[in-house]
Amino acid sequence: MTETSSTEWYSHVSGLIKRRPQLNVYTSVDYAGVLAKESVYAFTYDVSAQSNKAREVSLGLPFRTRSYASGDLFGVFSMNEPEGYLRLYIEDAMSRAGIPNKLLFLALSQGLQVGRVSYEHPELDLAPPSPETIEQLLHEQDQSYFGRLMAKYALRSSLSGAQPKIIVPTHITTERTNKTSLLTPSVIVKEAGREFPGLSLNEYFCMSVAREANLNVPRFWLSDDATRFIVERFDRDPSGKPLGFEDMAVLAGLNASQKYLGSYESIMRIVNTYCANEAANQAMFERIALSALLKDGDAHLKNFGLVYEDPGSEILPSPVYDVVCTAIYPDLDRELALKMNKTHKFPSTDNLIKFAEKFGVQQEFAWEATNRIERAIDLVSEQLSQDTRFKNDPNRTLTNILTVLRP
Repeated sequence: MTETSSTEWYSHVSGLIKRRPQLNVYTSVDYAGVLAKESVYAFTYDVSAQSNKAREVSLGLPFRTRSYASGDLFGVFSMNEPEGYLRLYIEDAMSRAGIPNKLLFLALSQGLQVGRVSYEHPELDLAPPSPETIEQLLHEQDQSYFGRLMAKYALRSSLSGAQPKIIVPTHITTERTNKTSLLTPSVIVKEAGREFPGLSLNEYFCMSVAREANLNVPRFWLSDDATRFIVERFDRDPSGKPLGFEDMAVLAGLNASQKYLGSYESIMRIVNTYCANEAANQAMFERIALSALLKDGDAHLKNFGLVYEDPGSEILPSPVYDVVCTAIYPDLDRELALKMNKTHKFPSTDNLIKFAEKFGVQQEFAWEATNRIERAIDLVSEQLSQDTRFKNDPNRTLTNILTVLRP
């Protein structure tokens, strides 16, 4: 698509939304209702969705005949509104068509949206973008490759977070020689960027620790040149059916700008409210302990969530995602993103155990979990010290992480 045709297309799509600011909303099973923007945002369920939990769009928006109205977009819809690098990229691409509005972001995510809720504008029919292969994402060495991916997929990627990242549809390919299955319809691809050197290596290390510690993690990969971190989407079941996902900011009734409010105690209380079982409390404690022990100072409300098939089904803590050791970056605060035990200081193991006990997590389990994570840090450090991608890292990311974690 040429620059002229791109501008014309952006203007056309933007014009459709401005002339008719409403979207048909679907869940993974059927039509749910209409989302419209006039003086306020309004979501109205279709009457046929009554008494059918599978057609409800959110844990916090149960069916009712009266419209939901809000001055801002409802949390479950705005949860993955583009932020940071991706937001700036999209706004720049569409600059001649005017600043894109929130309904436009939702409409453009058609078919690639995060979670089980999808959107369709009555006058907009988007063809699915052509896919990449996992092999391309892993092995491409051209430094301009991520830029080409951004040009191809950014407008269809509805993802929160400051780091450069996009949703990329992938070919269904065969297994690699190491037997890692690549049967995945789409993945999230992140690039380190210049602001935080070695970020892809950092996230690969942290996710490897989570996997070694036997936490629930999606499949993930690091590109050969160590610039791209690739992670499988956990909001799809093995057949590709979308699953419900809501982050803790949404579940707390907060928007993205408020993601640093609250505490890890508030996260555990939300888990108690929606999951109400010991296994869920244990899983969320493990996830919080992981970030604390890895000195992840950006573990805010949007980096924790719940997944479910539909609001009437079993609700579970989501797999681990977005974990990095932020303490190696001097420009970032070396403290927790949220409060724990009324402080932002990284907790000692003893304080982690006390935190766990407040929410019914047995002391024996909490000790075992923290020890398991600590052992995983040591084992993964040893393994990755022999990995060529880490050996050749000019930023010495692994050394910097160990300096912080094992002073």
